[in-house]
Amino acid sequence: MRYLTTLVLMFALATFGGVSFSTPSEAATQAQLNAYKRDLAAYRAARAQFASKEKAYWAEISRKKQIRADRRRAGKSIKRKHYVLSQPPKYAGPKRPRHPDPGPIVKKKRKPSTLPNAKKLRASIKDLYGFNPQGSAERDFKKAYAREAKLYGISAEQVIGVYALETGGKGPFDLVSGEAIQRNKKCKLVKRGGRPLSTALGYFQLLNANTSSTVAVNARGPKEKRFANRLRAQAAREDGKRRKELRAKADLMDRVVKDMKKAISRIGGKKNNWSEYRKLGKTKLGYAVHALNLDVDIGPMIQMAKLAVVRDYARKKGLRNLSSDRLELMNLVGYPRGALMLEAVGLDVPTANFVKANEIAANYRVLGDKTVEGSIAKIRRVIDLRKKECG
Repeated sequence: MRYLTTLVLMFALATFGGVSFSTPSEAATQAQLNAYKRDLAAYRAARAQFASKEKAYWAEISRKKQIRADRRRAGKSIKRKHYVLSQPPKYAGPKRPRHPDPGPIVKKKRKPSTLPNAKKLRASIKDLYGFNPQGSAERDFKKAYAREAKLYGISAEQVIGVYALETGGKGPFDLVSGEAIQRNKKCKLVKRGGRPLSTALGYFQLLNANTSSTVAVNARGPKEKRFANRLRAQAAREDGKRRKELRAKADLMDRVVKDMKKAISRIGGKKNNWSEYRKLGKTKLGYAVHALNLDVDIGPMIQMAKLAVVRDYARKKGLRNLSSDRLELMNLVGYPRGALMLEAVGLDVPTANFVKANEIAANYRVLGDKTVEGSIAKIRRVIDLRKKECG
């Protein structure tokens, strides 16, 4: 009997040699793998087709942009036909399939933020200059901010609209980008959390490079408008301890400007260029300069001077009395492009004519799949909603 069984097995092996039999579960897994490979091939083909279409779209954007630039240099008018009138193509093909056996899922630990919060900024200026930015009640800081706005001729609507959008309508004056602010029913600050997502700080949410460049530009401007000279003039109208404080702050501004000049001279490249201020902003000195925004006497000066730069650039381009939503559009995309977007002929064309694909992706809610007017309307809706916040 044992011999017969062996013989049957040998016959089977001879008949079906080279054929392996899989268990039902293994067969199912193989079927899943085959389906995955088919779906992956289809996905890759669809993405390649979309990439070709997308490349052609942005090439046309560049071509039309060059046409407009050439016409401006020649003093010729820009017409609607000189823009791409369709929105960027959207991928509508199959999604990337999931592998049937993805393996163990490993959760990545979130790295701690290396960006400075207000505490770190205060420590930097204290360590370098022995200076503690003068804290204040929120009400006092807002009064100082309003006085600066009046000095620069910036309207209440512009100030309030910018504050609503930049800070989420919640403040406070030492708000750092990424912080979550909670206020109670009486609008008092009860909790703040989160971590810095950028170096944006204050009511106008200036980046550290913005602060450094604004201070440097101001120091090269008319003497009567320089921050240090204004602080000394203010000190002359005070007495006692207050006069001494303001004079000390004026001296501090002179030292800061001097140190910035030395630091910039050691950074390669074109001087007084944005890239230099970005590099400076990553240093301890850059943090110290940025911390000036936290002082009730200096911070409003810096932030309002920067807001006035946006407003003044618009004026030079013939855009007067801009509402806060339009100012914020210029601030978002940069003044030169923002001014072009706000020309009458450009208002009802896609934003893609002015910004890059990655910029749209980063600010899709405002810029994505919209005309310029659509983006302005979105900013306005956000401002109107956040005006209702406690800040």
